[in-house]
Amino acid sequence: MDNALSLAFRIQTAVGALNAAPSVQARPRPQIVPRKVVTPEKPGEFAATLEQIQQTRVR
Repeated sequence: MDNALSLAFRIQTAVGALNAAPSVQARPRPQIVPRKVVTPEKPGEFAATLEQIQQTRVR
């Protein structure tokens, strides 16, 4: 039982560390991702911007 309890505690602490650490890494992402989700209200303009970006990259 002691080994199982210590294992469970280690797993909980590891999961807690994983849940806590990515929040620092994920802070830039939510700023970028919601904009991508919000902007395609007019998908035609969004597609045009993607085409313009590809054209500018090719040039």
